[in-house]
Amino acid sequence: DKDSILYFNLNLPTGETASSIEPQSFSTTLAEYVYSNLPQLSNLVNYEFKCWNTRPDGTGTNYSATESFSTTNQMNVLYAVWVGKERTINIYNQGTVVETFTLRYGDSLELPVYTLANYTFVGFNDASNFTGNVYSGNINVLFEDEVVNLYAQYTRNQVTITFNAIPIKE
Repeated sequence: DKDSILYFNLNLPTGETASSIEPQSFSTTLAEYVYSNLPQLSNLVNYEFKCWNTRPDGTGTNYSATESFSTTNQMNVLYAVWVGKERTINIYNQGTVVETFTLRYGDSLELPVYTLANYTFVGFNDASNFTGNVYSGNINVLFEDEVVNLYAQYTRNQVTITFNAIPIKE
C-alpha cells in the first residue's frame, strides 16, 4: 500500500478568519490517489468560497467541492479560492439616485465628479446628513454592507461683493 495526504490551505484573504480543516489521508494499491467529496467551505464575512486550486494564487487547476481530485503525488495541497461578495453602490445627487454600481468586495471604483452652479463638488459622503466619511477619486470597495449609499456633497462658493464709495458733491 502507498499512503497519501491531502492538505487544505484556507488561503484566507487579509483580515478574514476561519477554522482549519483536517488533512485527508488515503491509502491505495493503485498508481493514482483519488480524493472525492472535497470540503465545501462556508462563506466569510466579505468573501465567498469559489473552489479549491492547486496553486495559492489561483492559477492552477480548479476543483469544486463536488469534484474528485486525482494525483500520483504522496503529499498534496489544495488552496481555497475566494471571491469578494457583491456590493451595490448607489450614487445620489441632489436627493436622487443617478448611478448604481454592482462590484465585488475589494474591487476598485472611480467615483464620478459632479457640478452644481455656485457650488464646489467635495466628494461623496456615506451619510445622507453629510456627517459621515467622504470619498472621492478611485476607491477600493471595502464596505461591510451589501448596499451602500453615497451622497454627492458640495460646499457653497464664497461670493465677494466690493462696494466702491462714490463721493457725493454738495
